Amino acid sequence: MSGKAKVIISDLHIGAGHVELGNALEDFNVDEDFVAFLDTLVDRSETEDLDMELIVAGDMFEFLQVPHVDSFEPGRKYPTRDYSSSSEEDSIRKTRIIAAGHPLVFQALHSFMKPDEPRRRVTIIKGNHDVNLHWNGVRTIMRDSMGATGELYNCLHFESRRVHREGLWVEHGNQYTEKVNRFDDFEDPRDPSRREQLALPAGSRFVFNALNSLERERYWVDGVKPITAMIWYSLVFDFPFAFKAFLGLLREIPSLVWESLPWKSGQEGALGREEQEDFASVIMDPVAVKALGRQYGSHPIHRRRFVQSLGCISEWDYSAAERSDGEEINSLEMEALRHAQVIQASVGGALEEVAAAKVEQDDIDVVVFGHTHDAFVRALPGGGFHVNSGTWVWHRDFSGETRETWRAFWEEPERYMTDRRLTYIWMDYDQEGIPHPRLLEFERAAEDFGVGEEVRSWWERFLAWLRGWGS
Repeated sequence: MSGKAKVIISDLHIGAGHVELGNALEDFNVDEDFVAFLDTLVDRSETEDLDMELIVAGDMFEFLQVPHVDSFEPGRKYPTRDYSSSSEEDSIRKTRIIAAGHPLVFQALHSFMKPDEPRRRVTIIKGNHDVNLHWNGVRTIMRDSMGATGELYNCLHFESRRVHREGLWVEHGNQYTEKVNRFDDFEDPRDPSRREQLALPAGSRFVFNALNSLERERYWVDGVKPITAMIWYSLVFDFPFAFKAFLGLLREIPSLVWESLPWKSGQEGALGREEQEDFASVIMDPVAVKALGRQYGSHPIHRRRFVQSLGCISEWDYSAAERSDGEEINSLEMEALRHAQVIQASVGGALEEVAAAKVEQDDIDVVVFGHTHDAFVRALPGGGFHVNSGTWVWHRDFSGETRETWRAFWEEPERYMTDRRLTYIWMDYDQEGIPHPRLLEFERAAEDFGVGEEVRSWWERFLAWLRGWGS
């Protein structure tokens, strides 16, 4: 009788591919590494006679950055309307593009699967970036592209939200964090008023309405952590870029922005609708934005008023505006970092609370999430483990860095983009059938990291920061 092991990965964000042909929205460019990784798993399965299950804990695919077109041109800048539909028909178009863009990945998954002992199967859980896996037509194309038909049919499974068996609870995790990434009904995410479309949350709409454009301008934007500090540093280094990020949120989630800001135009009170429209008209005017940028860069008092007008954390030390120009900039930057670290801890704590509640159930020993792109294995005080499988796309935390590091990154981002941690969870089972997780990293001697640090995805920090404006 074969032994068994689980291997858990998440957040690959596999998109349309063809980076070499000009697709600026593809974040997954380690196809050959992924093939080698699966080859290594196959070798171990055969050598040690291990039944093996590869579980993907959400966001394996990046549907929000793939256009629903019949013929994909990698170097073309598609309009927002070519990304926004989530119907089954358009999701199938996206799926075909993804499969065509990463043939090595799909072939490797096919080669991994095995119906005979030692058996090997693949289980894919959907996340907020690949919720399109809800559609039967999408799953059929995925199955055909992986060759999981015939005798391999039962080697591929799609889960609507979670895996709950064999001492494990595996889920993407977006339903427990920021509101803008939650679905009203994640298991059946169809729009009640338009059943042919999915009811995408504000965070998803922000990606194709704003982030795709920002990423073409700054290709590293969704890999920098924390996004809060990145936005505030951009006010110093690239004011127009910062305003574009704010504008994207104002357009997509105006109620979140307007209702949460403690607007203070010299006195207490909410910003009126007429003032809101005036402000929006200014930030949509390129000439006005450039003028504001010049004022921001040269006038300390203007910087203070601008920060106040955006409602940025009322407890900040605005007396810094009375100091010299350089000192005040540094104060704002350092405060941005401090606040980002507080947010980081709060969101990590929310998932930790969920994990602790799950392990109180008699049949759960290990809770695994993805979503935050932070890789760690953490023992819970009451027993059991809270685990995150991390990500295979570029990811870096800048929360402890100095202003000089931020400036160097802004000027030469490519210096910082070589680091990738190809992390995964290896789950052994003891003689009593209890799972024991280890966090490993492919191609780096596969050594156990132990406990990792809290690192949050840029979107989580950005939205948590906006929520904190009203606190």
